[in-house]
Amino acid sequence: MKKLSKFYEFYYNRKIYKPVKTQIFMPNITLAIPNELHKKLRSHSEIRWSDVIRKILEKRLQDLEIMDEIVSKSKLTEKDVEEIGEKIKEGIARRHGIK
Repeated sequence: MKKLSKFYEFYYNRKIYKPVKTQIFMPNITLAIPNELHKKLRSHSEIRWSDVIRKILEKRLQDLEIMDEIVSKSKLTEKDVEEIGEKIKEGIARRHGIK
């Protein structure tokens, strides 16, 4: 029998455990997109678009959770918010010479 090098002998005698792939089943979501957008997405098949969309949705939900937390602590009524919004719109319009 041929004598093995120390390096090879080390790996030859070791038991290597390969990780088992596990699948996490997630619900699917279907999106309707314009044909032009679909063509552009397909031209970049190297990108996992489902991962991109998942990350965008996660970020948007985090933002909404923060907004919900802020709103839950607010003492303003819906009418107060509308009045403030109108004042902001008027100020922006004046600044840009629209009104």
